[in-house]
Amino acid sequence: MIRVVVDTNVVISAILFGGKLHEIIKKWQNKEFVFLLTNQIFDEYIKVLSYPKFSLELDEIRKIIYEVPGEF
Repeated sequence: MIRVVVDTNVVISAILFGGKLHEIIKKWQNKEFVFLLTNQIFDEYIKVLSYPKFSLELDEIRKIIYEVPGEF
């Protein structure tokens, strides 16, 4: 099985904006690769989602992180 660490910008774009990058989420859901994630990377995802430019409330960030299809 392929193991992958996905750049934060790619993950955030795939989750928030979809498009071609959303294919990464689909491939992960279809178990085409194992998504490698450390606590530090997870914290970075949350930090980036908290940027003012995304205008996301804490509850929205939690929903994005914990309800993205698949398992972190």
